[in-house]
Amino acid sequence: MDENINVNNLNFKYNNSKSILFKNVNLKINKGERCVICGSNGSGKTTLLNILGGKHMISLDSVKVLNQPSFHNTHPDITLLTGNWSRVVSFAGTNIAYQADITVLQMIKNIKNYDIERIKKLLKVLDINLAWRMHLISDGQRRRVQILLGLIKPCQVLLLDEITVDLDLLSRNDFLNFLKNESEQNGLTVVYATHIFEGLNEWTTSVAYINDKHTIDEHLLINDLYKKYESNNLSIIIDRLLRNEKRYTDVEDRVNNQLNEIISEGEEKFEKKIEKKYCDTKYNSWNKDNYNYW
Repeated sequence: MDENINVNNLNFKYNNSKSILFKNVNLKINKGERCVICGSNGSGKTTLLNILGGKHMISLDSVKVLNQPSFHNTHPDITLLTGNWSRVVSFAGTNIAYQADITVLQMIKNIKNYDIERIKKLLKVLDINLAWRMHLISDGQRRRVQILLGLIKPCQVLLLDEITVDLDLLSRNDFLNFLKNESEQNGLTVVYATHIFEGLNEWTTSVAYINDKHTIDEHLLINDLYKKYESNNLSIIIDRLLRNEKRYTDVEDRVNNQLNEIISEGEEKFEKKIEKKYCDTKYNSWNKDNYNYW
């Protein structure tokens, strides 16, 4: 099968960050796959999608998407949809405040050369009213408009980062079914990072699990994953993998130790030494280059 995504010994760290996020990471995803990327908060799912989408500079040959270097020559048939809808939505090269007094129809008019039949299908799937005014609708409705704008033009590789978190059950199911049909009929490759596994048991074709050391130690076709863990429930399998990680097994000891020290020494004394004793460099040391990009 054709490899639409090829990650080969990827090494990556944010500027001015002391720690390396990814070291010798490998991942291959074929045309038409629907790959779910999973892992704990901070494992690097968002960063990986941004790298695939050409948002971070990396070495020339470490990541190729559609046979082109993801950063140095980003292929135009890659679409990246993220959960970052808090301030603006970008379309047609213009940033419009997501609460601007503008209709959905006015937003679509800024996109040229679209297929009216595809628009019609997406409007039905996402249940969008062209008369909606962006400053009056809910976050879930805005999310559906964001998805609409991102998918108006067909692509070959679709990167989704927690994009369905604001959708209701019916909208999410209809959207996932749309993507499944696109992958089966048109060869669309979908890479979907999420913490919500409901409805994915029969939808996904493969799963890539990023552990707390930021390496992919599981990337299996879904049936092989089910056989390995003797379960057909993706949520149960991921729960098991997460609970085996060191950061989760250490939680109880850390919480008990910290609270006992507060009780015995007082909050003020404990606060003075908390960073030195308990600091997790990756999560407690701030700099502008790694802030909010995990």
